[in-house]
Amino acid sequence: MENQRHTSFLFVSLFLYLSTVSSEKEWLVGKDQRNGSEALKLLVFGDSYVDTGNWEKSSGSWHSPYGMTFPGKPTGRFSDGRVLTDFIASFFGVPSPQPYMWRKSVKKPLFQYGMNFAYGGTGVFNTMVNQPNMTSQIDLFQGLVKENFFTKQDLEFSVVLLSVAGNDYAAHVFRDGKEQDLPNFTGSLMNQLEVNIRRIHSLGVRKMAVTAVEPMDGPEAAARERRIKIPDLRSSHGLHFRTEDTRKHCRQFVKSFETVLCWIRKRLFVREHG
Repeated sequence: MENQRHTSFLFVSLFLYLSTVSSEKEWLVGKDQRNGSEALKLLVFGDSYVDTGNWEKSSGSWHSPYGMTFPGKPTGRFSDGRVLTDFIASFFGVPSPQPYMWRKSVKKPLFQYGMNFAYGGTGVFNTMVNQPNMTSQIDLFQGLVKENFFTKQDLEFSVVLLSVAGNDYAAHVFRDGKEQDLPNFTGSLMNQLEVNIRRIHSLGVRKMAVTAVEPMDGPEAAARERRIKIPDLRSSHGLHFRTEDTRKHCRQFVKSFETVLCWIRKRLFVREHG
């Protein structure tokens, strides 16, 4: 059982990279080896797997036990320690980017390593939380580009991290979504994700890393993880997605998404440098 879970975790957590020059090691260094304004910038969009503090301080993520392992106190992360953003930033040798929420209260030099637009609990579409979905997060980013907060040069030295889709599937279930509708729902996710990636590309970012669906053991587990109170799906709605059913659709999502990303990479990224 443990091996099955581990295998499932590795499968659905697979990174799918869209990069034009990801093998150029001289590009993947921090400020200490580059000119100040040319330090790599990490731009983050998505959910609680990458959110580093965009929810208001009245939310649960700003209270213990969150943050007890890292950095030793609550900082708005939906984790007792580091989230994916922290690990990716560490890999690139730069600090984790500041949350969008603090853009007016933190000095601009602190944003030289990028910005985090992610909000825990959100998805590609609207979910069960009243926070910006991915389209709205990109709107926030586009607004800053128009204001020249991020320059063309900044975008040339930026990497986008997208964490997607897990909350969308949970919200689909919570809203009485039918299991037979999941293939069409997955198609809708694919289409919107393609729109999102194309849009970010059009703003000038050429390097992206996209996560697949996070591990899910069924809607009830997802609800418990996010402390969402929901009625018993089996008794109240006559609907219950078994764990294997959920995994099946996760696998379908990852397979479809990989195909979409390969197609986008060929059309948008390879053609530019071919």
